[in-house]
Amino acid sequence: MKRARVPQKRGQTPFPRRREGRWRGARWWKRGLSPFLPCLLLAQDFSQRGFLETTAVLYPQTTANDASHAVGEGLFRYEAFYKAAPYLRFAGGIDLRGDTHGETERAFGLSWWDRERLRPAFAIRRFSATYTRGKLTVEAGKQFIRWGKADI
Repeated sequence: MKRARVPQKRGQTPFPRRREGRWRGARWWKRGLSPFLPCLLLAQDFSQRGFLETTAVLYPQTTANDASHAVGEGLFRYEAFYKAAPYLRFAGGIDLRGDTHGETERAFGLSWWDRERLRPAFAIRRFSATYTRGKLTVEAGKQFIRWGKADI
């Protein structure tokens, strides 16, 4: 059944009319988004960063042991940080890489180690927890050693 279209007066907009100083959608806003409010508030303690890097090297001539004229490589790095409390922070990061010349593994698998015969296609770059209380800072997990912070 079709609704009868009410002709609008000049200057009147087709938006919902205000009722008691509120839009009609105010009830929907409260009912629909209120369960997600805690997630939105917790998101203030979450941060992330990452990048995609691609490299191409072109050669004008071939060699006796390599007939290609180009080498390509790609790296996607993503890191996420979550501050659970003022004194406790979690960090995690991954690397996804690929290349055209067989320097990266072709097998699907997640690597934890940095030193392997071939670069891993999927690697855990960082996975750690940091506890800070006054002058004491303890970081446990897979991490980077920053000289100057690790000195006693």
